[in-house]
Amino acid sequence: MNWLQLLPIIMNIVLKLIPVAEKAFSDKPKSGPEKKAMVVETARTVVGALGALSTGGQKETWTILKDPVNIVIDETCNHLFNKENHDAECNESIKDGKE
Repeated sequence: MNWLQLLPIIMNIVLKLIPVAEKAFSDKPKSGPEKKAMVVETARTVVGALGALSTGGQKETWTILKDPVNIVIDETCNHLFNKENHDAECNESIKDGKE
């Protein structure tokens, strides 16, 4: 399984893990970095498990997927938990022709 096949699977897993991390750290304020670490490490583990079922190359696959996974986590959390600021940034980017 190559990284292009894994990417949609990992993105789906990441989107499902975010609420799990929110619940796991619900009693701990300012725990954003820990929540993100939980989601990233779980996604990395999934890549390793899926990679073990394929021809190998898990480290290379994670190297390729790491940045997109981080972007999805950051942008999803910004949208869910910082909606006003995120929407303003997106609108400004669109207005400036950046998106």
